[in-house]
Amino acid sequence: MEALAIALVSTLAYQLHRADLATNWCAMIVGLHFLPLAKIFRAPHLIFRGISITVWCVFCWAFFRSNVLVISTSLGTGVLLWGGCIFALLRARRIAHAL
Repeated sequence: MEALAIALVSTLAYQLHRADLATNWCAMIVGLHFLPLAKIFRAPHLIFRGISITVWCVFCWAFFRSNVLVISTSLGTGVLLWGGCIFALLRARRIAHAL
């Protein structure tokens, strides 16, 4: 379903001749997909990750245009996902030490 949504927004952005919006909308879909995953996996930290990515994308969409929109969306989303990976690694380390 996520892949279908990304394909649809990418097609819409290109038909609107606003390819810069495709990156933002795709990142927003990625952020929103963390919300149901949080419930499925009973992982509340995924709610924070999903909301933070979505809020970042909305902020970028409101304040940036063209190449700056693409760069800020990509960097911000990447940093948030990277931070989530660090959190997961630290959590896994703590669990491994507890065993």
